[in-house]
Amino acid sequence: MKIERRELSAYTSTLTWDEVVWVVSRALGRNDSVDEGRELLGFPNIEFIDVDQHTLSTAQTLLEKSGLTPRDSIHLASAINKKNKPDNQR
Repeated sequence: MKIERRELSAYTSTLTWDEVVWVVSRALGRNDSVDEGRELLGFPNIEFIDVDQHTLSTAQTLLEKSGLTPRDSIHLASAINKKNKPDNQR
């Protein structure tokens, strides 16, 4: 995978960690979810984007203008805001 080989940078909302841990916990149990959460945090070349007030405001706008779910709106808002930040603020 290009991300693992550091050929491609990846960005995702901090909600991704929550979603992965939750789904694995429901499907396989707590111990596996703890392991998967740790593995995701250690995955090379992924930056987790904080969900801040600006991200939530963008998510609200997306939610109002689209058929996206709240979580999908947050994920998309994270990507949009990351893309639009000046290089010196990334």
